[in-house]
Order: sequence, then structure tokens, then C-alpha cells
Amino acid sequence: MFRFLFILFISCTYHLEVQSRALSDDQSLVQTILDDLYKANGNYIYTKPSILVTTDNSSAALYMKRANKIEISQKLISTCLSLNERGKDALAFVIGHELSHAYQSDFSSATTSFLAYDKHHHEGKHWEESADVQGAFMTYLAGYHSIDILQSLMDRIYDDFNLEDQLKNYPSLDERKETSKKVSKMVVDLIDVFETANYLTSIGKHELAVGCYSYIKNWYQGKEIYNNLGVANILQALNFSDENLEGYLYPLELDWKTRMDKPIVNRGDEDEKLKQIRDYYLDQAIENLQVASKMDPLDVTADLNILCATIIRDGGEAGLNLYKQIGLKDRVNLSKTSHLDAAKLDLLLAIAFAKNHDNLKANDMFVQASNSKITSIARQSDYNVKVMKGFDCEIDDQTTCEDQSYAVNTVDGIRLHRVSSPDSPIKLTERNNTTLGIQTLPSSKLYVFQSDLGKFVLQRGTHNQNEIVESAQVVMTDEGNIVHCPTEKTCARVDDKDQVLEWVKYY
Repeated sequence: MFRFLFILFISCTYHLEVQSRALSDDQSLVQTILDDLYKANGNYIYTKPSILVTTDNSSAALYMKRANKIEISQKLISTCLSLNERGKDALAFVIGHELSHAYQSDFSSATTSFLAYDKHHHEGKHWEESADVQGAFMTYLAGYHSIDILQSLMDRIYDDFNLEDQLKNYPSLDERKETSKKVSKMVVDLIDVFETANYLTSIGKHELAVGCYSYIKNWYQGKEIYNNLGVANILQALNFSDENLEGYLYPLELDWKTRMDKPIVNRGDEDEKLKQIRDYYLDQAIENLQVASKMDPLDVTADLNILCATIIRDGGEAGLNLYKQIGLKDRVNLSKTSHLDAAKLDLLLAIAFAKNHDNLKANDMFVQASNSKITSIARQSDYNVKVMKGFDCEIDDQTTCEDQSYAVNTVDGIRLHRVSSPDSPIKLTERNNTTLGIQTLPSSKLYVFQSDLGKFVLQRGTHNQNEIVESAQVVMTDEGNIVHCPTEKTCARVDDKDQVLEWVKYY
């Protein structure tokens, strides 16, 4: 008898240890995913919720507002992980959905329920659909790939949790899958708009980039979107006119030859109407950048961009006052990318001193910036010294890329100058009545922008053979470098070996 009890004790102990170890592994996994999503969103105004793995399956996953806590059941984790290599993507969507509720400040329900969806709180389905969209887009920014598995995930959840199709207080499976289909389409559009905006910035179509980021902001309010929208507005302020209203080069500029080839307008001869338009864009830039800055006070990126906009709009003295007011020097020294941020700050301070007629200090700062290992900063600084001293300045001609097959060949039978707008275009912004039509083709995607200013067409496709010459214009992004060839009207996203990942043609 004693032997039997001893064996039973050992067996139970082992079972509990295995169960505890599994719970610990699940807890570590969901915490990692939550950390990834919270960082990708970048809005640290809201405290990151805690997350707890439970054995309670009634909601599968939920967010408790007062406790600022996400709970997720072991059973739902198992359901997600049953999708094998897509398991983490599925789990990221669930956690992203509940995290999005934490950002919904006007959502008044004390708790949510991933299973019951809008039937849980009766405050309107739009809250849940919004959490779906924001959560799914957040997973994309964090590097997960959740969009294409939402409907299969719903099938698996309803099966594993034994939810009947017309169960009281729960949406039907058909209803939930229809919502997932709608959400997937919306998020795919948001991703298309976001990625295209990066190309538009590289190409110099800053007004259209502003429209793209403004559209995304209506659905998803993360730090990266506010910062990108601010930068796009600054670039538009520098480039909107046929005349050049600003003689100096700024660190956020990607391609400055086009602007510097325009006739320069002396400060005393500025057209008041042009100045008003420029200041409108700069006002918009600062407004959005201030939101980004508040979201993450430890990141100086937005504040450097605010300093840039302030110097352009209000002059050198205002820029120097802002620099002291927000303690930018000490904060740059503490930043994670202090080398790059310090080089940008040196260049901006040099411009501010020059505009404030303190050429001695300006020259010292320009020299410091010229010694930067950041090639673009050093080149801009060398140019700006000549501007300050009144010398004739020329920008070296931009090099062109070698011929690429995607530049000379017709893909999917598309001739960009003959393209008409696809049906049901997205309304990007009321300003200039800008719309975007997207058409998916066998080997590419077509983007047709239409506005009061005219039509712009862009085609994107994948490519795996050619390499880009190193001398072309290169813009660094999180998804790879974007190489722009203005003479060919092409762009390409390349990896660290200059292998083409994706190409773009525009007209």
C-alpha cells in the first residue's frame, strides 16, 4: 500500500512539475510578444499592461481596464500554437487586439472578452473592429505576419472551444469570419499605404506621403506614424514651391539636389503667400511631432525634427532657445543612437547659429559636423558652410543606376502613362481631394494617386536577380535600404548585399 501511495505521489508531483513548466513557458512567450507589440507601437504615455496566463477559458483572452491587465488562457495559447510555424503570428494578433483596448481611452467597459467580442459589453461593434485593425497593424510593425491567418484562426478557436454556431451571447462563426475578412482587407490596405508612403518620401512626392500617413493615423495612432507624418510635412514645406525658400540643407532631407536646383529666394523677397503655405506644413509637422515626442520622451528623434521645423519657420534664435529649453544636448548623449543623433544636432545648431548671424560659432559647429562619419551629414555641412559664406554652391549630379530589367520591361502589361484609376479608391485626405486606387496584378501591384494636382502612378513588384550599383541614392529604412534612380524613375528595396527585394516604377 505504501509503495502504491509513493508511486502515486511521485506521478502527481511529476505531472504538476510538467504543468508548471508549461505554464512558465507560456508566460514567457506571451510576455515576449507583448513587449514586442508595445515597443512597435511606441506610445509610452499608456503604461504597458501586465499579462497573465490562466486556466480560465470563459473569455479565452480579456483586458481588465482598472487593473490594466491582459489575461490569456492556456487553452487559447495551445489553439494558436497548433497552427505550427504560424502559431506566434496568431498569438500576436490576440495579444495585439487586447493591447489595443488598453489604448482606447474612450472605451468605458471594465473588461473585454475575445470570445464574446461585442456581445460582452454592448458598447458597439466598432470598438472591437478597431481593436482588430490596430492590433493586426501593430503585429505587422512588430515583425509578425498575422493578417492572412485570421479566418483560419477563428475556425480553430470555435472548434477547440466548442462554440456552437448560434450560441447565445457569442457572435456566430460566420459573423466572426466575415469581420476577420473585413479587418484583413483594411489592414492590407493600411500596410500598402504605409509601405508606399516610404517610397513616395524617397521619390520626393511629399504631399502624397503626407496624405498616406494622415490616412493611416485615422486608424492607427503609433509613434512611428506621427513622426513620419511630421517629417513628410517638413519635406513638403521645403519642396512645395518652384522656388527655393531655404538656402541650407537639413539632416532629414533624402535628396537635396532637386531643391537646390531651384532659384533661391532671398529672405527679404519672400512671397507672403508662399511663406503662409510653407508655415502651414511646418505647423502641421510640429503638431504631429509633439505627439510623437510625448509618447516616448527618451527618444530624441521627434525633438530633433521639431528643432528642424522651428529653425526653418521661426529662425535661428528660436531654434537655439528651443534647444536649451528641452535640454536636447544631454538627452542626445543618453539616446540609443547617440552617434547619429549627435551629428544631426551639430548640423542643426550650426544652421541656427548661422541664421542668428553668429558665423564664428556656426563655422565651429559646421566643422564638427563635417567630421562626422555619417556621410550625408558631412556633405550637407560642407555645402552649408559655403552657403553661409556666400560662395557659389553646386550639388554633384546624382548618379544613375545601371539598367535594370524591371525598369525597361513591361510587367503585367502595364504602361504607366496609360493607366486609369482602379475602382473604389481610398479617400486619403480632403486636402486636394487626394484618393488612392490599388489594383493587385499577377506579378505586381498598381497604385494610382488622383488629386486636384493631377495623377501619379506607381507599380511595385518583387525581383530576385539584379543588384543595384552602390553609387545610387540610398535611403535607409527598417525593412532594408531604398535605392532611388531618378533618371530611370525607379526605386528598389535591397538587402545588405544590394540584392533587390522589391522594385518600384513610377510615372
